[in-house]
Amino acid sequence: VDGLKSVKWYGRNQIVQENPIVIFDVAHNLAGMYSFLEYYKNLDITGDSVLVISLQARKQIQPVIPIFQAIFKYIVCTETSGRNPMSANILGNLFFDDRIKIIRNPEEAILWGIGKLTSHGGMAIIGSHFLGPAVSNIFKISFDKY
Repeated sequence: VDGLKSVKWYGRNQIVQENPIVIFDVAHNLAGMYSFLEYYKNLDITGDSVLVISLQARKQIQPVIPIFQAIFKYIVCTETSGRNPMSANILGNLFFDDRIKIIRNPEEAILWGIGKLTSHGGMAIIGSHFLGPAVSNIFKISFDKY
């Protein structure tokens, strides 16, 4: 059991910045998104929250959209390279809200989100492991340590 407590799963509830908190979670299916949202809701975030999301084209996330919109003041839809990415415009159209921002470049999307953070806010970067290079570049972390 003690060994399990020390396991690091990169891209799973991974805190990439402490204050304000920024978390990277691939959360690439509904179960992963629900799990991440439960985790995020239990954090002590009292300020505005930002979501940066990118998905593969085949993903169906309609059931969690109302939860995203209830938790996150700002939602940024972006797109990555890789196999069959969903365009940021198509992803944005899944949300029924005028707060949605479309920024196709993932690094620009993350930087825009960081610009909206306050000291008591939080940011989630979710939806695809293909966001890893942008997360790595911005937060100066490596996923190749082990």
